[in-house]
Parts: sequence; structure tokens; C-alpha cells
Amino acid sequence: MTRVVESSTSAILSATHILVVTVLAVDEADQLRIDLALADVLKGEPIAAAGTRLSVSAQRSQSSRRELEPAGPWALAGPTAGVRLVVFSRASSSAPAAVLAEPAILRVLPAIPAEEEVRRAIALEAAGGALAPRITAVGEPPPLSSLFGEYVVARLGEETLYRDPVGFDTVMTWLEDPRRSPSLQMFMLQALTGKLLLTEPNPAGFTERMALAALRILASTGDEALAGQIVDVYLPNLLGLEGSATRRTAVTIVGSDDRTRSAARAALQRRAPGGARDRLLDWLGR
Repeated sequence: MTRVVESSTSAILSATHILVVTVLAVDEADQLRIDLALADVLKGEPIAAAGTRLSVSAQRSQSSRRELEPAGPWALAGPTAGVRLVVFSRASSSAPAAVLAEPAILRVLPAIPAEEEVRRAIALEAAGGALAPRITAVGEPPPLSSLFGEYVVARLGEETLYRDPVGFDTVMTWLEDPRRSPSLQMFMLQALTGKLLLTEPNPAGFTERMALAALRILASTGDEALAGQIVDVYLPNLLGLEGSATRRTAVTIVGSDDRTRSAARAALQRRAPGGARDRLLDWLGR
């Protein structure tokens, strides 16, 4: 059975149950009532047979001074008849009422892309062993989202970060692949940069490798939002050009990798002059 890590930041790891359900009907009275059909149990003890009809009651909304605001995960999911959802729950029993009760729900997400991402993560968990040697077999399409990124970051924190620079390099090589989705890259860059900056100075091979990954992703991405975050936030902080991290030279990060240096320089030169862009070009050596 797939392990449960209660303290994990990953919904996939911290959930006791992950269900796939189809919404049959929604009654949007003051108390939201949702009729569901259980399609599959991806994690945890079975709560019922596939096809079983289930019912959920949840608060639809709560009043604020300005407007009605969604009250909880069921309302936030915006369920409508015919929609397929993935439900992440942390419950003390496998009774359907306990698993589907609103206080137990961690998250309710559209089945596309969540269902496939959960299945991939569960397969990695079932295989056992370290994540790094196995992550290279996880490809796209279908594109991966922050849900899978959250799982990878949590696994890195368990076994790789600060302890295994070779494994970290393997995961960063996978993340740099231009076939990775921008949303996955954005999430993982943000999460890992935040972790590394909080613990500076770090063992050699981690902050430096993260910075190299950011440079390579900058050089290959066509996503403007991702490129902007790399230039304005991630690289200046990882390199010590801003903030309190140790200042790192281009030689330390890029070494003799002239291909990365040239591609990153070209990506920076395509951006509007000024600010972090100019500081990074000076750092690379114009």
C-alpha cells in the first residue's frame, strides 16, 4: 500500500485516500449537496465498490463584508454534473462519510491533469528506492503541473536535498528538459529556490546546480512569465546579486559550459534593457 506521510507538503503523499469521482448532480442551496459516483480509488483502502453512488454535503459559501466567498474545497472545485474530479482526503477511517467529509478534504482537483499525475506518482512510490534514478522515465505529454512538482520537491526533501548532489543533478537535468511544462518548471524553481535560500550557506553542489538549471531553462523556454521570474527573482537571489545568499561567480556556476553561457546570454539580450537583465549580463561577461 502507498505510504502516508502526514507532515508532507505533497497532497499525494499526505493523503490517506485519493479518489476519482464523477459528479452526478449538484444542488446549490445554502448547503451544497453533491451526488457522486465512485470511479476509482488511487490510494488508500477501498471505501466502496466502483460505481457506488455517494453524497457529499458542504457549505456553499460564506458571507464577507464585500462578497460571497467560496467556503471550502468542494465549493472551490466548482462541481457540475458530468465532471470527473480527484479528491485528496486525510481521514481516520475508510468509511465513505469520513473520507468525503469536508474537514477531511485536502484538495479537490479536475481529473485532467490530476488523475494521470497521481497515477505516475503512485507508480514511483510502488517501485520503491530513491526518486532520482526513476524520474528520468517520467515524460511529457501529457503535461505535468504543480501537483506533480509538489510531489517531486517533497521527495527531494526526504532523500536528496543537501545529501546527494549526484541525485540532485539528475533531477535538475530532468527539469531542464525543454519538454517539461512551464508550469512544472515554475513551481519547482520557486519551491526549491525558496528552500535553498532559507538554508544558505548550503553544502556544495546544490545552490550552484539550481542556478545552472535556472540558466538553462531561461535559455530554452518560450514562456514569458517563467523567463521573467528567472531573470527578476530566481537568478539574482541564487547568485547572490540580491539578498543574503553567498555571491557566486559565472565560473562557479557555468564553468566551461560555453553552450549554456551563450544561450543564456542570447536569451537575456532579447529582453528589454535595464535592472536584473543588465546585472545578469554583466555577471555572465557580456
